[in-house]
Amino acid sequence: MPPESRNPVPPAPLPPALGTRPDGPETSRDGEVAILAPLRGWVSALSETPDPVFAEGVMGEGVAIDPTSGEVRAPFDGTVVTLPDTAHAVGLRHATGLEVLVHVGIDTVGLRGSGFEACVAVGDEVREGDLLIRFDLDAVARRAPSLVSPVVVMNGEAFQVVARTLDRVLVAGDPLMRVRSRGRAAAPTDGGARPLSREVTIGLAEGVHARPAAALARILRDHGVRGRIQGRIEGADLRSTASVMALALKPGDRVEIELQGEGAAAAMAAVSAVLAGAAETVPAAPPPAPSDGVIRGATGAPGLAVGPAFRIAAADRPVAREGGPPDAEARLLETALDAALAAIRARPATGPLAQVLEAHAALLEDPVLRHAARAEVTAGASAAWAWRSAIRDVVGMFERAGDARLAERVADLRDVERQVLRQLPGADAAPVTRPPPGAILIAEDLTPSELADHLTDGLAGVCLARSGPTAHVAIIAASMGLPLLTAAGPEVLTLPEGRWLILDADRGELVADPDADQLTAARDRMARREGLARAAGAAATAPARTLDGETLSVFANLGRVSDAAQAVRAGAEGCGLLRTEFLFMDREVPPSEEDQRAAYQQVMDGLEGRPLVIRTLDAGGDKPIAYLPRGPEANPALGLRGIRASLARPDLLRTQLRAAARVTPQACVSVMLPMVTGLEELATVRDLLAQTAAELGRDAPPALGVMVETPASVLLAADLAREADFLSIGTNDLAQYVLAMDRTEAELAVASDALHPAVLRAIALTLDGAAAAGCPVSVCGGLASDPVAVPILVGMGVRRLSCTPGSLARIKALIRTLDAGQCATLARQAQGLASARAVRSLVRETLPDLDA
Repeated sequence: MPPESRNPVPPAPLPPALGTRPDGPETSRDGEVAILAPLRGWVSALSETPDPVFAEGVMGEGVAIDPTSGEVRAPFDGTVVTLPDTAHAVGLRHATGLEVLVHVGIDTVGLRGSGFEACVAVGDEVREGDLLIRFDLDAVARRAPSLVSPVVVMNGEAFQVVARTLDRVLVAGDPLMRVRSRGRAAAPTDGGARPLSREVTIGLAEGVHARPAAALARILRDHGVRGRIQGRIEGADLRSTASVMALALKPGDRVEIELQGEGAAAAMAAVSAVLAGAAETVPAAPPPAPSDGVIRGATGAPGLAVGPAFRIAAADRPVAREGGPPDAEARLLETALDAALAAIRARPATGPLAQVLEAHAALLEDPVLRHAARAEVTAGASAAWAWRSAIRDVVGMFERAGDARLAERVADLRDVERQVLRQLPGADAAPVTRPPPGAILIAEDLTPSELADHLTDGLAGVCLARSGPTAHVAIIAASMGLPLLTAAGPEVLTLPEGRWLILDADRGELVADPDADQLTAARDRMARREGLARAAGAAATAPARTLDGETLSVFANLGRVSDAAQAVRAGAEGCGLLRTEFLFMDREVPPSEEDQRAAYQQVMDGLEGRPLVIRTLDAGGDKPIAYLPRGPEANPALGLRGIRASLARPDLLRTQLRAAARVTPQACVSVMLPMVTGLEELATVRDLLAQTAAELGRDAPPALGVMVETPASVLLAADLAREADFLSIGTNDLAQYVLAMDRTEAELAVASDALHPAVLRAIALTLDGAAAAGCPVSVCGGLASDPVAVPILVGMGVRRLSCTPGSLARIKALIRTLDAGQCATLARQAQGLASARAVRSLVRETLPDLDA
């Protein structure tokens, strides 16, 4: 927002029709209406609003004002037609029928009225300049994504904006826009069809505010239908955003929808979805099915499944804002929190699911969340509303952080919100519809506990429209051997329930309506895979040696103490990556040296003396830590993370190095540095590690390695290899930075594939640089666990892999079927291709038995 102290340009004079006359802003001689600035601040084009609903004109034409004062004033003489309880927006109607909405900030409905005060009421007649809303500018700025305030014409079918004042500072009352009547808009034809009606319960957590009201109007326009929404007392034309907002519909209200026109059936489905809370904005019509019957997504967890589709739609449970006596509501809240926590503690779980449940328990015990909820109860809110409010404040912070990996953790917050609401009186007593055994679950997204609930029903697989391969739900699915396809897009949500599907998560494909031959082939593959899996498990501890005698070391990536013994049983020859973040997360103070030493020693004991590579703390980015506060970062993935974060807190780094150096047998311990970009970082830690060994009386410090996961470390691989004891390629982040694609962004999940030829060439450069220095190299990223990628890595000369524990047996069995010479030819060909998809096709064509 440009500061007002910089000599603002005075507003340029506009044609007289936009200005005010001595007796007020009347309609001009040519039928135009003047709209004056309702706020003081910098005015810009509506397209610059940081919200696509406003920026793309879904709400209507207009401008945006970045306010510098906390007052909204009437832009003309008129009637207040909309003013939600939250007082974050106000709609006025001019005598000509023109309707204008002033919306203070973006997503401010989520503040639930905090910081806003209404100075008028619906139905009031106001004069130009009258005070409509007063708001706390600083408080709203701290909690809302943006203060930019759209001023839009809501009935654009009848009025058009013909002039605007832009790119300057205005004060309330300055000329802002001029609007002209379009004449009577043609009504949609009904084609002689009978009206279609349906009763719907409002499921939107914030009620029908500006965004869903605009979505409803757009649905009717796009489908060419007309219709009404009828509440308990009043009704409104669905094409009028202002009229629908004026109904002030709340969660739990029942309304009747009546539509007429040839597109009424499709429009009714879309309208119902918006009102029920399944979506606040929906496409004009269902996206067309792919011509080849194949929907493509990203592999969340590998596997193959056949079964009927079973769709579930997430919707917020309506909760009342007002509660009973605060003392009674406080007791309800505490009882629900304790019950939800007890349910988590009582749930048997191992591996990643256990880690997720631990995180959920920590959230339920979080003193900040509990305090925020208690404060809402004290202010008169119900226990349910208070808990939802506390959770969604944090959700808003996560979503505004601008980091997709952090946004994926929102699912955990919504999960604990749901678990507590289920413990409160008024929870929906209707039984949850369960998928039949063998079904493929289709959903927009799933929380970890929702997935765990459905696992008991014999699910065959899961396909999600959103989410990403690093979300908790994907990690849990992979640990349980459940095929999961993520980022498949909205078209999966249009698949009819019961339609037969082939879910090929290995190839990132969902085949709808397969024919008999496709079903037979898929079932044959599944039978072969089961047999091969049993054989691989039986031989898991045997060496991984290629047909032509090349032996590979296959290690495990570990993320907690208890994983070590399990990985050894699955065939791990050591730990190639211990993610030490599990010791640092969900704590108010950092772990002590002794806490860390004991944990690392337990891992070593579980490995029974096999090699252990301890990665230093990889904080930052998607792993924020409470006691490592830092200012907001425009791009956390490029901010203070990895070794940069550790060097910024040398006290924590020294403690971690001392703990690692005390693990025995010391000869089996190595230390590895994440996100290295230069020799100076390596040299600094080398000196610290040498000092630590000397202080502890050790003959020599542990071996020190570097993760290659940035373009800088690739280009410096030869230099790093001369100074480091080993290199380990982290293909997940390497692909992200080489391709300039956030791998956790659902829309990019398919394209952000580490088998892209550019990433393969980066791996080749690293291997060449290391070979010149005689430095060993391993691969510890996602490619090491990908059966399609392993032949390429073997062909490039990689002789050490570090995989997920669940993939160890399969990867070792695959290596035993490979010829390293043939793989070398394959690797050279792959680097010359145009895309990751082409690389995957080449490998599958060359090794047709790869997918069994």
